[in-house]
Amino acid sequence: MTVKRLQQLQYIRKLIEKERERVADLRESLGTRSPVISDMPKGSGTHDKLGEVVPVIVDKEAGIDDLLQKLEVEERILTDWIMQTSPKIQLICRLRFIDGLSWEDVANALDTGNGVITGDGCRMALNNFLKKWNQDHPEEEADPEQRMI
Repeated sequence: MTVKRLQQLQYIRKLIEKERERVADLRESLGTRSPVISDMPKGSGTHDKLGEVVPVIVDKEAGIDDLLQKLEVEERILTDWIMQTSPKIQLICRLRFIDGLSWEDVANALDTGNGVITGDGCRMALNNFLKKWNQDHPEEEADPEQRMI
């Protein structure tokens, strides 16, 4: 397992969020429409904004659906992998990569009240675990640059 693979969930979620914002902006750009009740000819400079924007919205929503399916697959893969790790690593991975917490928030969730656990400590614990995991499972090994957070 690599950090790059672990971070896929975060990237997919951010991409979904951005695409949803774009769809909302496109919907907003349509504004409220009122029917034109006039026999007056239209100028040659008019265009059908609704006809231009709606297909873009439909395409973006289809792309969001594809991303949601990819997210579901990646979550399943990560969850299956996490179940093979120690409880501490399970919790770190769930909080960081599934729940999307910052390293400091992960440390706060793991802290038992003594203030010893830090965000850097959690990150380093995961890095050390991944290093050992990839040594023990060379078939999953990837670029060394991708292993460290």
